[in-house]
Amino acid sequence: LGAAASGRDPVASRAGIQRRAYRSALDGTLQPYTLRVPEGLKPEVRVPLLIYLHGSGDDDRGMLDRSRAPEGWIQLAPRGRGTSNCYSADHAQDDLREAVADVLAHYPVDPERVFLAGFSMGGYGVYRTALAQPGRFRGLAVLAGQPDLGPQWLGEGHPDALDPANLARLKGETFFIVHGTEDRNCPFAKTVQMVEGLKAAGAKVTFLAEPGRGHDGPSAKAEARYLAWLQDLAK
Repeated sequence: LGAAASGRDPVASRAGIQRRAYRSALDGTLQPYTLRVPEGLKPEVRVPLLIYLHGSGDDDRGMLDRSRAPEGWIQLAPRGRGTSNCYSADHAQDDLREAVADVLAHYPVDPERVFLAGFSMGGYGVYRTALAQPGRFRGLAVLAGQPDLGPQWLGEGHPDALDPANLARLKGETFFIVHGTEDRNCPFAKTVQMVEGLKAAGAKVTFLAEPGRGHDGPSAKAEARYLAWLQDLAK
């Protein structure tokens, strides 16, 4: 407490998985997030940041128990001020901005190499956040996401990424999208429609359809492609 009061962060030099919190400028509350910090960070060497958005019913805890990014990257799992708000309600977008700002303030992150990924509801969260912060992220990875989940779950006022006006706003963005063809939670057909719409709008899309897979994370083969995609974009 004494170190913090004097302006020093006594835990910022720790490696591994840790749970931190920032005090929100919105309401003064402490809002948690999970961080995975690589060994051997040097303050003078800026590294990429991967933000990983959790699925429905989960929070930030456990999301980074295994690495979601190439070796040497800092990884952030925001809570989003809730477990099932599609990163659209309950000031979830404000939480993402504030959590990232807190990481940038305490860790040697390259602000030009920030990536956003998410699974299931978190996949919709990637679309939702890209619409809220166009051009902010070097790359966007959607893993078994549903582009119209927000309005389906929450109603009017939450964007449908399939809307032509929203697709147009994603022109120039770079996506990696993977989805199982037998997914019964987030329909594969909607992702196909989204991929076609993104390409027509001028986005750059790498799309992997996984035959026979259901609502699950990427296969080992797709995971390798995803990690290679991240590494290539980060150069």
